[in-house]
Amino acid sequence: RGAKPSFLSDSATSSKIASAVAFRRASDAIKNGQPNAVAVVGEYFRIIETGLEEFRIALTDDNKNTFDETMVISVSDFLPYRNEIIEIFSSIAQYSCTTEMCHVVHRFFESLIPYLSRPNDINSWNETDYDNFRFIVHELFIYAVGVFIKFEKYDAASYLVSNEYFWDRPGGGDAAM
Repeated sequence: RGAKPSFLSDSATSSKIASAVAFRRASDAIKNGQPNAVAVVGEYFRIIETGLEEFRIALTDDNKNTFDETMVISVSDFLPYRNEIIEIFSSIAQYSCTTEMCHVVHRFFESLIPYLSRPNDINSWNETDYDNFRFIVHELFIYAVGVFIKFEKYDAASYLVSNEYFWDRPGGGDAAM
C-alpha cells in the first residue's frame, strides 16, 4: 500500500557514485599526513571519474521538451559529490599541497576532459548532450583554483591554470592538448 519507496526506483539509484568510503580514506590520509595520501586521493578521483558516467544524458525525441530540466536535475544530483571533491581540494590546500598532490589533481581534470565531448562508442549525438558535464567539470576547476587561492597556495593554482591538459580525441588520432 502507498507509493513505491524511492530506493526501489531505478532513477533514485542510477546516479549514485560509491565514493563515501574512498572519500573518508582520502580525507583522513591527507589530514593525518599518511605516506599513501597521494595514492589514496588518486584512487578517490578515479572512482569519481568512473562514476561520472552515471550522469550521462542524451537529447531524444522523448525528452526534447524537458531536456533543460533533465540537465539541471543531473547537475543537482551531482552536488553531493561536488561537495566531497571541494572538501578534498580544501584538505589538500590546508594539509598536503605538495607537487605530487598537484599532479594528482591535474590528472583528475585530464581524466574528465573526455566527458566534454562525444565518446568513441557513440555515433549519434547533439552538442547539448554534454552540457551537464561541461558545467560540472568547469565548476570543479573553478572551485579547485578558488580553494588554492583562498588558502594562498598560489603555486598549486598556477600549476592547474598554466599546465597543458592532454586527452585522446574521439575517433582516434594523436592526443590533443
